[in-house]
Amino acid sequence: MNRRLVVLPLSLALLSLVGCEEDSSSAPDADDETGTSEAQTGGLDEETDTDGDTETEGGGAPDIGEGVAWPDKSPEQRGAYMGLVVLPTMTELWQQSPNPDQDVTCATCHGPGAAEGDFTMPNAALTPLDPTNEFEAHQDSADFLQFMMTQVTPEMTALLDAEPFDFETNEGFSCFSCHTPAG
Repeated sequence: MNRRLVVLPLSLALLSLVGCEEDSSSAPDADDETGTSEAQTGGLDEETDTDGDTETEGGGAPDIGEGVAWPDKSPEQRGAYMGLVVLPTMTELWQQSPNPDQDVTCATCHGPGAAEGDFTMPNAALTPLDPTNEFEAHQDSADFLQFMMTQVTPEMTALLDAEPFDFETNEGFSCFSCHTPAG
């Protein structure tokens, strides 16, 4: 089996990071004190101590569901995990992309509905993908496609502790975990 065919669909799942052409007006408003939005922190009321540790109001660290599989996490754990683990990781990774100056927010992947708490995936607001002939229709963005294939999709697969897409079973994390198919 061609490994490129496995990685390509996974990577394109996050093609939307550039494809949605988000402007700053669609991003959730940042809290003046923390610089993060409610959507980025899963709605947690956080305070940052002088030593840099983030804690929830009332004392403990936010519950990211450590050791709990993604499908079994509560909505609160998912929000905390996305805001405190996924978003910072992907923001750092994005600095290696062909578009490193783009701000990465919840809306980058989840679209404008993220501001209202709608994190449904796949997200129709992302660039629809056509997998025909190894995504030939998207070759005009070959550098970005390569970045998505080799960097973003493997990282998201690992962050979600998901199985990579398997062409034999037609299951696993792929570009269509985030994107809708074209046509």
